[in-house]
Order: sequence, then C-alpha cells, then structure tokens
Amino acid sequence: MTTSLRSLLLPLALLPLLAPATQSPDEALVLEARGYLERMVSLDTRNPPGNELKLVTEVAQHLKRQGVYAQVHPSAPGRGNMVARLSPDGEPAAGPLVLLAHVDVVPFNEKRWKTPPLTVTEKDGVLFGRGVSDDKGMAAASVAVMLDLHRRGAKLRREVSLVLTADEEASGEAGLERVMDALPDLGAGGVVLTEGGHVERGSDDVVRYVGLQRAQKRSMTIKLVAYGEGGHSSQPPKDLAVARLARAIQRVSEHRFPVRFSTETREMFTALANASSLPEAELVKEVARGPESPGFQAAADKLSDDPFFHAMLRTTCVVTMLEASDKANVVASTATATLNCRLAAPDEPHQIAWQMVDIVKDPRVVIERGKSWEPPPASAVGGEVFDVVTAVASRRWPGAPVVPFVSMGGTDAWTFRARGIPAYGFLPFPMTRDELRAMHGDDERMKVSAFATGTLALRDVVEALAVRQ
Repeated sequence: MTTSLRSLLLPLALLPLLAPATQSPDEALVLEARGYLERMVSLDTRNPPGNELKLVTEVAQHLKRQGVYAQVHPSAPGRGNMVARLSPDGEPAAGPLVLLAHVDVVPFNEKRWKTPPLTVTEKDGVLFGRGVSDDKGMAAASVAVMLDLHRRGAKLRREVSLVLTADEEASGEAGLERVMDALPDLGAGGVVLTEGGHVERGSDDVVRYVGLQRAQKRSMTIKLVAYGEGGHSSQPPKDLAVARLARAIQRVSEHRFPVRFSTETREMFTALANASSLPEAELVKEVARGPESPGFQAAADKLSDDPFFHAMLRTTCVVTMLEASDKANVVASTATATLNCRLAAPDEPHQIAWQMVDIVKDPRVVIERGKSWEPPPASAVGGEVFDVVTAVASRRWPGAPVVPFVSMGGTDAWTFRARGIPAYGFLPFPMTRDELRAMHGDDERMKVSAFATGTLALRDVVEALAVRQ
C-alpha cells in the first residue's frame, strides 16, 4: 500500500505505528510528518468556506491520545483552531515557544492541475498538492516535531505550544484573532516560529540563503470602478465601462512604483550580499551599498526585472478579480477590478490610492480604497532565534547566510508582533523561486528531499530553543 493511500484510509493515530522498526529516528520522524501532510491535504479546507474544524479536531484527538494537552477552539460553523501544549521540566528558564501554522488553503481549479489537488502525489521526486508548502507542510512537520519531543521525554526549559489556525488566507477573523481573544496571554514573554521565511534553493539544489522573516509588507485592497453606458448587447454603446476598465488595468499593469529602501530592506540586502551563490550576487551587492551609491538605481532596476526582487524593492499592485455584467446579452454600465497591493515601507495606503488616480488617468474610473492595517514593529535582528537558526543552517546548509527577511506576503506573525511578541518566519523547506510562486497557483509543490530536510531542520531549531542542554 502506498504512503498516500495509507494516509487517506487510516486515522492519524495509526500512522506512526506503521514506520518500519529498522528506520533511523530521523527517517521515522520524516515518514510520520509525511503521513500527517498527506492526511491534512486530503481534508478540503479551501477558504472560503474553510471547514478547518474537522482537521484541527482530528489533530487534537491524536495528540490527546498520546498524552499531549490539546484544545479545539471553534470559531464559526465548521471552523476552528487548535492549541496544544507541552509543559517545561520544572521552573521555565524562558518564555514559551509557539509553533504556528495555518491549515486553510486558497481555492483552486482542479482542471488546471496536473495532479489531484487534494491528494499528495509524488512525481519525479516532487510532492504536489494544495497546501504542501502553504501551510500544511509546516503544520504537519510541527505536529511530528512536537510528538517527537513528547515521546522522547525531552527535558524542556520552556513551554512549547502548537497553534493550528483557520482563516489565515482571508480575514483572520475566524482564525488567530479568535484564539487570542480566548487566550490573550498566548506566547506572552516568549517567541513565535511560523511560515513566511524562505530557504532559497537554486536549480543546482544548493541552498543560497536562509531567509528568516522578521517583518512583512503591508497589504491593502483597491477597487477600480469604471462607469459607462449600459444597454442591450445587440446595440453596443460607444462609452463602454469594460473598455474604460481595460485601459485602466493596462496602465496599472505597466506602472512600476519607485524603489523603497527602508531600514529593514537595507538590513535584508546587506545580509543577502553574503549569498555568493546567488546569480544576481553583484547586483545585490550594489543595492546593499544603498541609495548613496552611484550604481544603486541601475542595479535596483535590473534586479526588478525578476518578480522576486521587484516585490522586495517596491510596492506592487496587481489585478486579482474582475466584475461586470452578469448576463451575456447585457452591457454593464459599471465594471470593477480588484487590486491587491503590497506596500513597501514607508509607502502609506492613502499615498498609493492617490497615486492610482494619476496612474489610471480617467475621471470616469473611481478609485475605492479598501482596508489596510497599521504595521507592527519588526522583530529584532540577532538574539536567540537568529543564533539558533544560524547554527542549524551552518550544519544543514553550509555556506548559506541567514538573512533577516521582509516577506512579500502576509502571515499570522503580524498578530503576535502587534502584541509585542517577537515572531519569526522560518519556513524550513528549501524551495526555488518558482516553487515559492506556486504556493497560491496551479500545481503547488515541494521536493521530497526539501520536505525531509525541512522537517529535520525544524526539529533541530525547536530542540535548541526548547530543550535543556
């Protein structure tokens, strides 16, 4: 029976029992995490509507059967979150360590996938499935690592908590916010590890750097609402709202926002300059010298030809949703495009909205600014987490520097940082930029070897942070 079929047919409780006795502890840990991943992916938690309650309840029951405290926090019909805890051995020597992962995933069009999205499929050494990298891979590895600590009777110097959340891919209102309402002291005085970083792997399978997320770009939504003449499609009017909107979208798509070089961005590029195996190493070094350098702007512009660096250096706004007529023979008098913008500090939402007026250049296209949130302070560079990740990285990926990363996408780390709790994104699975971009796209994937190495790296980091030496 294959691992995939086995995990679909059996409850979580039975998966660890099927590991061959001849396997090493590392191999057994990876196999267990792989089983959890396959089971989690098989449970449909597309958001909307989410339906995360079944998954977190199953994990909680599995943990409790093995003697680990776990509690489910329902948050809406069919939705919920889970908190599990391991207590320290004696008086805690440090604040709690929180392992945080979300179990909701973004929607998908099954017809556009090469493999079934709700089944982890291994093909040519690669794992395909919705959520394998965002973020059920992290959730599965975290469950396995926590149970490994418990079974071994590890002498903990601090409490270790595992938090699996709903609704991260949408508003978060049914997710971490509800957990924090119920447990306002969660993580207080401690530190959080979650997704959001990036261990970059080159096409040669060499890890170039380890991005440890300590801040993230600010998200906001803008709507472009175009007005025109409506009517019957058999007599098309001259002033079409859809045509106006199309021209506006084209202008937005062609616009490049200016380079922003905040303190956090400077620190990120200064560390990236030590990643000698980057193909863009010389350009990165030039940008790291800062705007004072004569070659800064040219290097930043050249780097921006790659979507990865473009998002690092600039505010981005991209069309994600379109609305017009709801009937084939009706000409819409209004047409709407929704833009998702990720703001590079120090850009502010009102500034980008005003700039959008100048970009669109059409008084019959109205700019509607949606919600945005005040960014919390970035988590500090250096200290215990950086030291531990640096030590683990030097063993797992020799020569790869640890980079204080500013994430282009949003994570639940935001909520902890807003409460003054340091949170770091350590997604430990080495991935290429193409694999990273596939997180919300078709054929989300991760190499088998990356999942194995990442699970062990997470174990190493947690052990160094939480176990008495």
